[in-house]
Amino acid sequence: MEHQQPTEIVEAEGHLIDSQLLNVIFDKVIERQSRFEVLQFDIGRTNDEFSHLKLQITSPDDATLRELVEDLMALGCHPLPEREAALRIADSAYVLENGRIALEGPGPALLTDSKVQAAYLGARARVPAGDPAQFREPPS
Repeated sequence: MEHQQPTEIVEAEGHLIDSQLLNVIFDKVIERQSRFEVLQFDIGRTNDEFSHLKLQITSPDDATLRELVEDLMALGCHPLPEREAALRIADSAYVLENGRIALEGPGPALLTDSKVQAAYLGARARVPAGDPAQFREPPS
């Protein structure tokens, strides 16, 4: 059986090309003896539009992957949480903020909430549209 190398998906957003940050990100991955695959790259077309990168990184071991993710976070990247799969199958889910329930409802409904997407799933999470009435903010 083939050994599965640890993998993480990270995202970055900003002026990635003209700031040379894209090159720095790629160089950092290679420097850590890891590999990358560009999963998505949207180029900002004006000075006001940011570019968006979604990158899958694969490292030889967990420690190297952790160190690489820390290096990339210092460059403005953020890991894409793996919460999406759990929300798709959850009958009910809760979003906690500062130890308090901020939102609750069926997992698939929370998955489509723009606040949840931006805060926990990456700002450009692509999920099917849902009925926002399916979830509710808990009483104060």
